[in-house]
Amino acid sequence: MMKHPILRWLLRVLLAIVALVFFVFLGLLIYFFAVVEPRNQEAARQAEIFQHLRGPARNLAIFDAAASLIGAHYYDPHFSGMDWPKLRAEMRRKAEMAPNNFELYWSVLYQMAQLFPASHMGFTAPSAQLPAFTQPARKTKSTSPTRCETTLGSSGLWLSTVRRLNSRILIIGEIDPGSPAAEVGLRPGWPLQMYTERVDAGHTHVIVDVLPLSDADVRKLALHNTLPSPSPGPRHFDFETRCVPDKTHFESRWLPDGTFYIRFNDFNATETASVASALRGASMHPVILDLRYNEGGFANLLLNHLIPQDMPLYNVQDRTGTHILRARYKSPHYDERLAVLIGPGTSSAAEISAWVLHQAGRAILIGRPTNGSVLGSRYYPLPDGGSIQIAVDNVTMPDGTVLESRGVAPDIEIEPTAEQLRSGRDPALEAADRALHR
Repeated sequence: MMKHPILRWLLRVLLAIVALVFFVFLGLLIYFFAVVEPRNQEAARQAEIFQHLRGPARNLAIFDAAASLIGAHYYDPHFSGMDWPKLRAEMRRKAEMAPNNFELYWSVLYQMAQLFPASHMGFTAPSAQLPAFTQPARKTKSTSPTRCETTLGSSGLWLSTVRRLNSRILIIGEIDPGSPAAEVGLRPGWPLQMYTERVDAGHTHVIVDVLPLSDADVRKLALHNTLPSPSPGPRHFDFETRCVPDKTHFESRWLPDGTFYIRFNDFNATETASVASALRGASMHPVILDLRYNEGGFANLLLNHLIPQDMPLYNVQDRTGTHILRARYKSPHYDERLAVLIGPGTSSAAEISAWVLHQAGRAILIGRPTNGSVLGSRYYPLPDGGSIQIAVDNVTMPDGTVLESRGVAPDIEIEPTAEQLRSGRDPALEAADRALHR
């Protein structure tokens, strides 16, 4: 028998650890056989049933799965005052009558998502079944001998669907300076009526119709950060793209006067790690962060390098309540002068980051108002291999400011002219550089 007290204590600790591991393993085992395995079996059974469905029954299975996911996960159980049962019933009848999968997704599911008073609601068909203009960033093979891949970037034209009040407006978000789109006189901010592509003798042409806004539309939009630029009436553009490399997701370079320029297009772990490395390389030099092409992700991945420890960043409201997200300063961090370029393509986490950096006195905002789509979302699979995007989090700022359907306004608003873009100039970048050296 052990008489040494330390050995007895160690033995008790060891037995406690073994017992804990045993009960954890037992709990996991019970959970697997009582919860996970039945779920898997039920999912397999439903998948088997779905494989044999045809016509209206198949449509309804897909629709009911989507409606069930919305009911379970949409961030607001009261649906922001929207009559969800009525909308669900109306769209279910349309889903039942849809003649094919294309019409089910485009004419029913996609249209239903557009009726929600929230961003980040959408559907993705199991294959490329939606019209070209619903997937503006897709890549289309050209028949040219060089096997150049055509993208929106090769035309220099970037589209954005912005939110203001309860409206969604498809506009020209950005025009790359010196690009084919700039050469023909297209301008950022013009509302878009139609976008398509045509391959003619191996050359890819972009066809764009600009839709003018009425004075009433402009007045309504002006209530919350005017976005569209006045267009000169209906205009038709048909121009050839060039075989140029698509815009990379991350870019950093020194400007002639010692300012460090950083552009990244997603708030994911890989790109924000590249940004953090670039900020370390900037040292004590001023930095321009270009978020004009950034569609979001996780804002704290960047803000943790720029905002002091424990400072409230924003509030997240889901079905369990409201939670405050705070900064978790990561070392090393960047404390020098900062300008942020924003525009209609700046959405979600990029908008949140711009607002937080501005309110904290860390950055000056330059460009044009942002997108107005800041809700958090998740993707869920549907029985036919498609997916649904559902807004699961409502995001508000610590002082109560709402960015959803409003966006963030710049400190210095820059509307590039056709002449500036045609000559290859980037007036927003130039203004940011000047502001940092005053």
